[in-house]
Amino acid sequence: MIRIIGSLDKYRLLALAVYCFVVSTAGAQDIYWLQFANKEASVFSLDNPALFMSSNALARRAAYDIPIERTDLPIPTAYIAAVDSFIECKYTSKWLNGMLGAIQTSEAIDSLLALPFVDTVFMVKTQSKSKKRRGKGVKGLNKGGDRMYGESASNIGMHGGIELHSYGFQGQGIEIAVMDNGFQGMNNSGYLAQARNDGRIVPVYDFVDDDPDVFSEGSHGSLVLGTMLGYFEGQIIGSAPLSKAYLFVTEDTDSEGLYEEYLWAIAAERADSIMGIRSVINTSLGYSTGFDIADQNHTIQDMDGNTTPITIAADLAARKGFLVVNSAGNSGNDAWQYVTAPADGDSVLAVGATTIDGNRVSFSSLGPTADGRIKPDVMGVGYDVLTTSPYGFLTYADGTSFSSPLVSGLCASYWSAYPELTPFEIFSDVKRFSHRFSSPDNEYGYGIPSFFAMYMARRTAEANGKVELYPNPIVEDKFNLLLDTDERESIGVVLHSISGQFIYEESFNTYGAATIDIPVSLESALLKEGVFVIRVYDLQSGEELYDKKVVIPMR
Repeated sequence: MIRIIGSLDKYRLLALAVYCFVVSTAGAQDIYWLQFANKEASVFSLDNPALFMSSNALARRAAYDIPIERTDLPIPTAYIAAVDSFIECKYTSKWLNGMLGAIQTSEAIDSLLALPFVDTVFMVKTQSKSKKRRGKGVKGLNKGGDRMYGESASNIGMHGGIELHSYGFQGQGIEIAVMDNGFQGMNNSGYLAQARNDGRIVPVYDFVDDDPDVFSEGSHGSLVLGTMLGYFEGQIIGSAPLSKAYLFVTEDTDSEGLYEEYLWAIAAERADSIMGIRSVINTSLGYSTGFDIADQNHTIQDMDGNTTPITIAADLAARKGFLVVNSAGNSGNDAWQYVTAPADGDSVLAVGATTIDGNRVSFSSLGPTADGRIKPDVMGVGYDVLTTSPYGFLTYADGTSFSSPLVSGLCASYWSAYPELTPFEIFSDVKRFSHRFSSPDNEYGYGIPSFFAMYMARRTAEANGKVELYPNPIVEDKFNLLLDTDERESIGVVLHSISGQFIYEESFNTYGAATIDIPVSLESALLKEGVFVIRVYDLQSGEELYDKKVVIPMR
C-alpha cells in the first residue's frame, strides 16, 4: 500500500453553476471576476420563486422553512447583455452576484466600471503561474484489520461508526456533494462498484476544464470519495457506503487563487439546484496564501467568517439547507497555523485531524478565527486513513482532507437514522456529543464525536422521553444530564453500572426541562465498562421517571 502525505491543503468554493450566453472557447486566458452592485433590473419576484428556482431547491427550502431571498434571484439578463461586449462570460453566480470571464483590454475594464450596476472588476486567474508542488508518497504500514471492514475499521472505529452501521444506518437516502480536484479512476474502481451499479455516483461537472468529464484527472478527489463510499467486504467500508455522491471539480491543480473560490460558489449553486432535501457538502480543500496573484493572498484577519468569497458562499449554502463540512486545513506546523477558508465560516463544520488513538496530529490547523470563535469544530481520524487510490488499489493517506469526509459520511449515516432532523440539528448533535463539549479549545474544538452515542441518545429519548447524557464519551470529571422532568418539583438521580454497582446519587430541585451537572471520577474502573444505567425518580412520590441504559463508548 502507498501512504499519501500532505494531501491538498485547500478548500474550494462552488455555487450553482449558471452558464452565460457566451461561453469562452479560447485557449489560455486571464480570468476576471466582475462584481455587480445590485439586482435591481431583475424581472423576477421573490413572491414567485418557481419561475427561477428548481423544484429541488424549493423542496429543501420548504422542508426547513427557509425563506427565499435576494441571493436566490438570478443576475438580471439586462446586466449580462450590457457587459457582453467587454467580457467573454464563463460562469455567473447568483449567490455572489457576479461573473467570471475573460477580458482582453484595459479599455474594456474601464467601460465595465463606468456602468452604474458594476461594482468592481479584478483578475482572479493569470496564465503566468508556476506549477504547484505536491507531497511525496511513501509506503504505508500494515495494521490489524476487522473481519468486515478490514484495516478501514480504524477510520471510523473511534467515532462509533461501526456500531452505527451495524444498526443498519449507512447513509441511505442522504446525498453528498464532493467538491475537489477530480476523481480519476473512480469510474471503474472495484471499490466503488456497488455505488456505481446502484446509480449512486453522479458525475456533475468539471468547472475547471468546463466539461462534464470528472474522471480523467485529479487524484485527491478519488481518495476523498473512497473514504465515504468505498465498499469491499474484508478490505474497506466507507463512512457512508450507501449514500449518493455528486461529483464536482472546482480545484485547479495547476493554480491557486480566488478563481477556485468562485468556482466553488458556482458549483454549490448547481448542487442547490439538483440535489435533494437531505444533502451534505464535503470539501477537503482550503484557501489562505500562496496565490498566483500574490496581492490577493488572504490574511489571518480574513478568517473572520465573513470575508473570503468561499466562506461567504459556504455559509450561504448552509443557510439554504445544506450540512456543510470542511477540512480545517493542514497548517498546524506552518507559519500560518490557523484554519483556512471556508473552515472559518460559522455555519461550516470544520474538522481537524487525530490519530486512531484520538491524539491531535501536529499538522491539523488551529483556531481561533479572527473574530475569536472556537475552531476547528470537531476532530476526526486524519492519519493512517485507508482509502481508494485512482489506480485500483488501496492506500493510506494523511490530512484533514480525510478526516472531513469521514465525519461527513458519518453525519450522513446518522442522518439516515433520523431523516426528520434538520442540518442545524445534525451540526449541533455532532458538537454536543464530542468529548470536549464542556471545555472546547482551539486545538481539538469540541473534540471527537461519537456517532453511536448520538444515535443511542435519540433512540432512548424517543422511547423514554427526553433524557440525554453529554459530552459522550466522558473525558472530564463531570457530564451533563439533559432531561424532561414533566414539571416535577424535585428529583433524584442515580447512576450505576450495568452490573448494578453504585457510582453516583444526588437530588435536585427543578421544574420542567433541566440540565444537571453530574460529577464523576474518570479514575473509577466502573466508568470503563461502556454501558451504564441512569435512574431518575420523583423525590416526593417516589415514582420512577426514567430507568434506562446509557452507552458511553470506550475512551
